[in-house]
Amino acid sequence: QIKKDEGAFDVNDVITHLIDKLIYRHPHVFGEKEVKDVESVLNQWEQLKQKEKKRGSILDGIPKRMPALMRATKVQKKAAKVGFDWKNKEQILDKIQEEIKEFKEAKTKEELKHEFGDILIALVNLARHLDIDPEEALHEATDRMVSRFQHIEKRAKEKNKKLEEMELEEMDKYWEEAKSIESSNKS
Repeated sequence: QIKKDEGAFDVNDVITHLIDKLIYRHPHVFGEKEVKDVESVLNQWEQLKQKEKKRGSILDGIPKRMPALMRATKVQKKAAKVGFDWKNKEQILDKIQEEIKEFKEAKTKEELKHEFGDILIALVNLARHLDIDPEEALHEATDRMVSRFQHIEKRAKEKNKKLEEMELEEMDKYWEEAKSIESSNKS
């Protein structure tokens, strides 16, 4: 309403702009262009969007401030649309092993950080191939960790011990106990 009052534009201008954009981005529907399949439509959509927004890369429109796992997934999906993708999960698992090897060989903190990031990227790629949301998977894994750790705390309290006084082996025993309880509750 404010822009209308200022004479900048009104609802008809907005509707006209949206219609023009729909027609421009769908020449296979509104124009002479023919496409073979859904993949061709999506590729054409990306090309037109890139041209329209004057982007130098198909990845330019992905916000850097997006949560890291979400951003990594989006980057990989866009790259995959143009053929930069592994064919199967075995190839990705090999890549993960390669990245772990490089991580083990890293000497400086900066190299470790670099290789750790590469491992995460490869894991996100595997999740994408398996149609697993890595953000959701990490949330669920964190919830399991919290639950298991709380079980350790409960067992320590039952034994009148402070966590700091317990050996790792004892805490690990209770961790495994918590995992067993989870498994039996699923059955």
